[in-house]
Amino acid sequence: GLGAGLSAPIGAGNLNVQLDDLRLIPRMVKFPSGERPLTMDQVLFGREASAAGVAAGGSGSGEIPAVVIDEIVYTTKDHGSGLVNGFQPSAHLGSGLVLAADLNETDTTLGVESALAAPRGYVPTTYVQAMRVLDRAIGLARIGDEIVCYTGKDEQTGVITLAAGGRGLLGTLPAPHEAGAVLMPLSEFPATVLVSDLTAEDDLLPVWSTADFPDEGTLLIDQELVHYTRKDGNLFWMPRASLRPGAQDGGGLALFRGRYGTAPAAHALDTPVILFPFRYWDRWEFGADVPEMAYLGLRVDQASAHFEGAAFRMEPPPYQGVRLEALLRGDSALPWDADPNETEGLFLLSTGKPDDEDYWPLGVWSDALEARFYVQYDPGAIDLVTGSSHAWKFSPRLIQYAVSYDAPSETLRSVDR
Repeated sequence: GLGAGLSAPIGAGNLNVQLDDLRLIPRMVKFPSGERPLTMDQVLFGREASAAGVAAGGSGSGEIPAVVIDEIVYTTKDHGSGLVNGFQPSAHLGSGLVLAADLNETDTTLGVESALAAPRGYVPTTYVQAMRVLDRAIGLARIGDEIVCYTGKDEQTGVITLAAGGRGLLGTLPAPHEAGAVLMPLSEFPATVLVSDLTAEDDLLPVWSTADFPDEGTLLIDQELVHYTRKDGNLFWMPRASLRPGAQDGGGLALFRGRYGTAPAAHALDTPVILFPFRYWDRWEFGADVPEMAYLGLRVDQASAHFEGAAFRMEPPPYQGVRLEALLRGDSALPWDADPNETEGLFLLSTGKPDDEDYWPLGVWSDALEARFYVQYDPGAIDLVTGSSHAWKFSPRLIQYAVSYDAPSETLRSVDR
C-alpha cells in the first residue's frame, strides 16, 4: 500500500532535461499498474485470453467470446519520428494529433492544435511539424471509434479537410468528438478518392493517385467491392466482356464490378477508394472470357468418344452464400462466353449432379471434354456494415470430377513380323 512512509527519499531530478524514456525520471509508482512496459512479447486472443485471465485471478468466466476473429494485423506505427526538435527521432513514434475544437457528425473540416499526442504525453510543437504526422496527402485516420478519410491539410492553420464521403468508414459511424480527442493516422490502409463521378458500368476508375496501391487488388468504394487488374497512371483498370461471343472485342460490360455479392453502383466525385484485403479472387463472370478471369480448367482427352455425362463433388464451405459451378464444352470451337441454354455442346453444371441422378447428361461425341470450375458469391456473402457474413472468405474445394464416356478401342502402334 501507499499508506506507509518511504524508506528512502526520492529526488525530483531535473525535469527540464528532454528524456526519451519516462522510466529514467525519478518518480513513485505502484506496481503493476504504475509502470508501462516498453515492449510486449505475447498477445492472447479468444479462448487463450479468457483462460489466461481466469488463471491470473481475473473475474472472467473462461468462456470463449461470442465473436469471430478473422485476421489479426500487426503494424509498426512509425509516423511521428523525428518531428520535434530537441528529441531523439524515435521519441514520438506513434503520435497523433489533438482536436482543437468540437467536431460534429456532419463536419467535413476539423482543426488540430500545434502539438502532438505522443506516448509520453502532450508535446507542444508547430503546425508544420505536427501536420507531418499525416504522412500521406490522402489517407485514413481514426478519431475515437470513427474512421475518416482526409484529403488535405493546412500547415499554417492546422485545418484538415475530409472527403465528401469520408465520415464513418469501414463499418464505423459518423459521431461527434470533443476538443482534445486524438486523431490517429491509419497509414497501413492505402486510400485515395475519385476525381470524377463513376457509373455502375465504368471499367476505368479515375482517382487522385494509385501510387500507394499494388499492381492489382480489391477496392472498397462506398458499399461496393471492385477488383482491378492493373494500374494505368491514375486509373484503376479492369477488362470488359465481348459484345459478341468469341469476338474478344472488349465492348461489353465491365467484368469485375460488384464482387463478393456486392452490387455495382454509381459513386460521386471525392468518394474514398480504399484498398481492401481479401482471401480469394472473385474473378469469374458468367458470359465472359478474358485472360484475367480465375477458374480451374480440366480436360479429358479420348478420341472418338461419346461423353455420356459428368458430375463433381465438393467440400462445402462452412457458410452459405458461396457456390462451385462448372462450364463444359465438347467442341473447342465453341466460345466459352456463349449462352449454354442456347448453344449446343456447351453445358452449365450448377450443382454437382441433378437431383436423383448420378450424372449431368451430356450426349456429346468428341475427342475431348473441357471444363472450367469457378466460384460464385451470392448477394449477402459479405456484410460491409456489421461484418456478420463470412462466406466471402471461403472458396469451395473440388474433391472429385467424374466423366462417363464410351470410346472404341484404338491401335496406338502396330508392327508386322
